[in-house]
Amino acid sequence: MDPLPAFIIIFTLLLVSGIFSLFEYALSSCRKARLEKEPGNIYRAVLEAHENPVKLSLACRLWINLLRIAAAIFFGMIIMQKLMNAHSSIQITIAAVSALLLGLLAALLGDALPKLVSRAAPEKISAVLLIPVKIFTVPMMPFIIPSLKFASLFRSALHLEEAGGSFTEDELRHALLEGEKSGVVESNERTMVEGVFYLGDRPVAAFMTHRSEIQWLDINEPYEEIRKKALENRSQRCFPVVNKTPDDIVGAVYLEDIILDFAQSMPLGLRAIMKKAQFVPETMSALKAFESFKQSQANSLFVMDEYGGLAGVISITALVEEIVGELSVPAAKDEPLKKQEDGSWLADGSLKIDDAAEELSLAIVAEEGDFHTLAGFILSLAGVLPNVGDSFDYQGYRFTVKEMAGNRIDKLLISKIE
Repeated sequence: MDPLPAFIIIFTLLLVSGIFSLFEYALSSCRKARLEKEPGNIYRAVLEAHENPVKLSLACRLWINLLRIAAAIFFGMIIMQKLMNAHSSIQITIAAVSALLLGLLAALLGDALPKLVSRAAPEKISAVLLIPVKIFTVPMMPFIIPSLKFASLFRSALHLEEAGGSFTEDELRHALLEGEKSGVVESNERTMVEGVFYLGDRPVAAFMTHRSEIQWLDINEPYEEIRKKALENRSQRCFPVVNKTPDDIVGAVYLEDIILDFAQSMPLGLRAIMKKAQFVPETMSALKAFESFKQSQANSLFVMDEYGGLAGVISITALVEEIVGELSVPAAKDEPLKKQEDGSWLADGSLKIDDAAEELSLAIVAEEGDFHTLAGFILSLAGVLPNVGDSFDYQGYRFTVKEMAGNRIDKLLISKIE
């Protein structure tokens, strides 16, 4: 056989194997949401193949290997024919170099290029190639079906389970990061999933507004006095309605309901507009709290400590912001961590410990939910209630208590130790 036609055949075989690889990469890179948006039956067929890819993937693998073997056989025949009368050392050298070139060509056409091309438009590529691949799958079915049966029997004999959906959290994080780098996953999508993981790892106590910062309304007070207190604390949407003490909660009322009630000519009163209070334990996972929000249809939940007392209030907005980022910036609210001109930081004691650790690059771990705020961290360092002016050193930083509000650490000055 002449070299030119033979090399054309070899190139064609490798190119066709590359098309099967292209379909395999494209199908695995398809995104369900995009396929569902595309019109036409072909995209529905691609979606079905994407969700059940085993037979098509196995057929592609068989064709890829078969075509590469055929290319290698043709290549071997040409080399043997051309080197029949050559010196043995020359035969070995030329054969080795030729085999290396064939391997590079096979890797380029059968793997590297298909992988790069498939990223451009995986859904469209899959739609174009689906029918041809299905046609070529038919002659491979006598090999595919027994292979799948054997694999199933082998798994059963060894008591193995399919690992298709078994991902650890770290593996999923890594996959998302790789997906973002390759363009398959958007940056904000990865951030949202990371936010969900973050919520799943922490209790609601880490995201609640502590009881020391909550204004409660006494049901026994005059309604006008209640309205004034609510308006003075308009940054707080939901107020616990109590019977004399904050640990005896009889209901909940929202600021907008109070305003709307007073807008009427004859206000109904607090008892008429207040709603049933919804409670969750402070140890509940923040992610699980979403279920409580769904079931109760409330915007805020009251967080209770182990003794049945009020620990704080958590809003659904606070949890959503941990996933999608801050939804709004209240104009009247001070920054919880503000950098000073001299390089130090002025921090609120209520600042979340995770936010403080991230900003200052500190390795702070709150073991078993012992503390969730900067004030709690300082109390764990001190072991006793500190006084104004007390300082504590930790990982190259000095934390100085600047202000106390009763028994609560209100402000801290954080500076680097020179």
